[in-house]
Amino acid sequence: MKTFDNVKAVFNVAQTSSQHEETLFKALDKLAESSETPDEFLKDFIHNLKYCMIVFQKEPAVERMMDFVAIYVTREAKSQTEQKNASYAENSDDEENGNSDKNLFLSDVLNFLLDVHDARDKAVRYRACQLVSKIFRNMHEEATINEQLADKILTSMMTRLCDKIPIIRSQAICALSRLQDPIDPKCPVVEVYLYLMQSDNSADVRKMTLQNIAITQHTLPYIIERTRDVKDGVRKYAFVVLGEKVSIRALSIAQRVQLLHDGLNDRVPSVKQACYSKLLLSWAKACGEDVLKLLALLDVENSVKTAETVVKELLKGTANDALSFHVKLLKESMEEAGRTIPSEKLDCERALFWQCLVEHCVSLGTKGQDAVDAILPEISHFCEYIQSYIDKCFSSCDIESELHEVFIMQQLLTIAAHMDLSDEVGRKKLSKLVQEMMVNPKIPTFLIPILHERFTTLEPDEEIRINQIAGVIADIKEPITIVETPQINGNNRTRELKLAGIKVKINQLRDELESFVSAQEYDKAAEAKSKLTELDQEKSDLETEANSVNNFQTRIEKDDPET
Repeated sequence: MKTFDNVKAVFNVAQTSSQHEETLFKALDKLAESSETPDEFLKDFIHNLKYCMIVFQKEPAVERMMDFVAIYVTREAKSQTEQKNASYAENSDDEENGNSDKNLFLSDVLNFLLDVHDARDKAVRYRACQLVSKIFRNMHEEATINEQLADKILTSMMTRLCDKIPIIRSQAICALSRLQDPIDPKCPVVEVYLYLMQSDNSADVRKMTLQNIAITQHTLPYIIERTRDVKDGVRKYAFVVLGEKVSIRALSIAQRVQLLHDGLNDRVPSVKQACYSKLLLSWAKACGEDVLKLLALLDVENSVKTAETVVKELLKGTANDALSFHVKLLKESMEEAGRTIPSEKLDCERALFWQCLVEHCVSLGTKGQDAVDAILPEISHFCEYIQSYIDKCFSSCDIESELHEVFIMQQLLTIAAHMDLSDEVGRKKLSKLVQEMMVNPKIPTFLIPILHERFTTLEPDEEIRINQIAGVIADIKEPITIVETPQINGNNRTRELKLAGIKVKINQLRDELESFVSAQEYDKAAEAKSKLTELDQEKSDLETEANSVNNFQTRIEKDDPET
C-alpha cells in the first residue's frame, strides 16, 4: 500500500478519484496517530482544506474533496452510533473515551467552518455552508452534537440565509434541515423556510427549500402553493415532492382536485409530465391501479373536466394488458347479457369511467374493436336502458339526487355518441328517445344542450332538423293536455225529479222493513229488502250519470317563467 507523508499527499489523491477512499481514510488515521498532538494534525488538515474552499466554481475535483472530507470527519461518529444501537449495554467507558478524540475532531472542523462562514470571499462562505450541509447529511440519523455547537450552527446558518448569493442561501438551507423541529409550530427554522419558499427571488432557493422542509399539516398548504409558482422548475419539483412524500389521503378532496387540475393542464410539458409520472401514478398505485377507487377520492360531479383528464391520462399509452385490465374492471359491474351497468350499481364514478373507456377504445380504431364490443351495448338495447333509467331514477324531488342523476345521464348520452348509427332501426329509436326526453317535464333543463348535440348527430339534414326542433319547442310551449268538462244534457231536470222520488221510496221501504221485522213477518221483510236493493242500484246509476264528464285533448299554452 502506498504511504503518505502528509495530509496534502492524501488530498492530492482524493481529488482525482473517489476510488480507494477507505485506503485514504486509513492513511489519514495513521497521520493523526503519528502526530505529536491532535492539534498538529487538525492544523495541517484545515490548512489543506482551505485550498479547496477558495474555489467558487463547481469543479469536479473540489466537489470530490468536499464529499471526501464530509465522509471522513463523520466516519467515526457514524460508526459509534451504529455500535451503540446494536449493543448499547455492552459499551464500556474505555471505548467511549477512546473515540472521544474523533468526536472532538468533528467538532473542531465544524467550529472552523462556522468561524469562516461570514468571510468576505463568497467562495469561502459557499464552501463553509456546503461542507456543514454535507457533514450533517453523512451523519447517522440518530447522531447528536452538543447543544452549544448546535446553537452556533443555527445562528451562523440563519445568518447565511440572508446572503446575497442564492447558491449560498441554498447550501445554508441544506445545513439547517437537521435542526428543524416539525412538532414545534413556531420552530424558527420552519418559519424561515416558509418565508423563503414564498418570498425568495431565486427559484433555486425556493426549490431547495421544498427539498428540505419537513412536511406537516402546517407546512403542507405552503408546499401545495408552490405548484403554482411562476417558475416551471419549482412547480415541477413541488409535484415530485408531493408524489414521493405525501399520501393521497393526507390531502383534502379540494386539494387533490386542484393539484391534478393545475398539473395536468400546465402549459410546460415537463411540469405536466412530473404531475402525471410522480403524482398521479403514485396515487393510482396507492389505489391498487383501480381507477374507480381513485375517482372515488375525487369530487367527480363538481370537477368533471379534471376527472376526465385523469382517466384519459391513465388510459393514454396503456399496453394491451393494461387495457384488458381496465375493461375487466368495468365488466365486473356489468350485466353479462346486455353489456350495461344495473342502475343500482351505476354511480358517478362508474358512469364517467365507462364513458372515457368507450371513447379511448373507439379512438384506437381496429386495435380497440374487441374492447368496444365488450363494453358498448347495441343501440336499441341502450335506448331501452336509458328509458328504464329515466323511469326509475328521475322521480326524486331531492336536489342532490337530481344533480347526481343528471351527471350520470350526461355520461350515458356521451356514450351514445359512439354508437353505430348504420343500424337504421336503432338510429330512429335513439332519435325518438332524444325528442321525447326534450319534451319530458321530468328531464332537467341541464340536459338540453347535450340532447341537442346528440340530435344534431342523429339528424344531419339541417332543414329536417329545424322542423323537428320547432315541433319539439311547440310541444314544450303548448303541450297536449286532457281537459274534463261536465256532460250537458237537457234531461237533467227529469233525472233530478226521478232521483228525488226514488229517495222517498227508499225511505218508505226502510220503515216498512223495520215494521215487518218487528211483526216477525219475514216473507214480507225479504220482499221489501229486495225492492230496496233495486232502488239503491237505480239511485247509484242516476247519480253516476249526473256526475259524468267528457274528456278531450287540446293544446294549452304555458306561460310560467321556466317555460
